[in-house]
Amino acid sequence: MKTRNKKGGKKLVVGFVGNICSGKGVATTYLAKKYSADTILFSQSMRDCLARIYQPATRENMQKISLLLRQNFGQDIFSKTVFADVQSSKKKIVAVDGIRRLDDINALSKLPHFILINLTATPEMRFARLKKRKQNPGDAKVTWAQFQIQDSAETEQTIAAVAQKANYVIDNSGSLKEFQKQIDTIVTKAQKK
Repeated sequence: MKTRNKKGGKKLVVGFVGNICSGKGVATTYLAKKYSADTILFSQSMRDCLARIYQPATRENMQKISLLLRQNFGQDIFSKTVFADVQSSKKKIVAVDGIRRLDDINALSKLPHFILINLTATPEMRFARLKKRKQNPGDAKVTWAQFQIQDSAETEQTIAAVAQKANYVIDNSGSLKEFQKQIDTIVTKAQKK
């Protein structure tokens, strides 16, 4: 299976796996800005469903709808959606944010230029980031105990198994510049293959 961009060149697909607030969103945004990458989020279809039924896109609601959809349409429902989105992208680089399950990478790993990057950071650092970023409603009010519950939710439990499949690991405990430098090194290496 060849994956080509609109000019016929190879399409690099960079997937990110990591716990809550490990830097997946920052990494995909960086690739979009520096490399004009397309960004695809596993959570987007969940957010779309919740918006359509006028429910807030809280982490709890996304975990509920994820479970409901996977139970009724198969564990690979989001993988199939993301795979189709990747295939339709015309960009040279596609960044995929939020890979959490082995089913999520089954289709993507069949792409000839797919790499998986595991992002790590301490729980304390990730909690501090959650409080600052406010991506989902209620994030700023989350307590440490609530964060630990979210971090061990059903949707988070398979991350370690997926991380074991990663081609690269980035420790995102340092500065933003250090993080970006590590991403650049991996992208440059992957583009040469």
